[in-house]
Amino acid sequence: MVAASYPDHVRAIVLEDPPLLGASPSQTEVTNALIATPDGPASPSTWQWLFELRALPPEERLIKARVLQPTWAEAEIDPWAASKGEVQIAILDVAHAAIGAFPWREVLPRIQCPMLLITGDPSLARLSADRSLTPLTTGQPSATR
Repeated sequence: MVAASYPDHVRAIVLEDPPLLGASPSQTEVTNALIATPDGPASPSTWQWLFELRALPPEERLIKARVLQPTWAEAEIDPWAASKGEVQIAILDVAHAAIGAFPWREVLPRIQCPMLLITGDPSLARLSADRSLTPLTTGQPSATR
């Protein structure tokens, strides 16, 4: 939003797996990929997987992190697992609602600075941006995907 509203203040931006949703968050494949685990389908509670991970002792959280993210470097696993124990659960539902309400289709085309969009690999069941994002980045000469 800052890059679109104040183009003189932003030199470049990086978007890593941005939650650019086309429907309400609870109805999208992106959200389902976020809340599903290799152990089974998405939980009825959007954040149940995080509640369970947060409740584990640090050693067990590390083991679970390695199972959930088998291709990640060890340098990434430790901080990821530690961060799950520090999550403030109370803000998640508010954040989830805000993500669904963000008008990214109107904001993204107004960004004038170089933009790097990093998305997950759908073949690995990782997050990937809404396919409707492609025309927006194609029309922006400074976008790299």
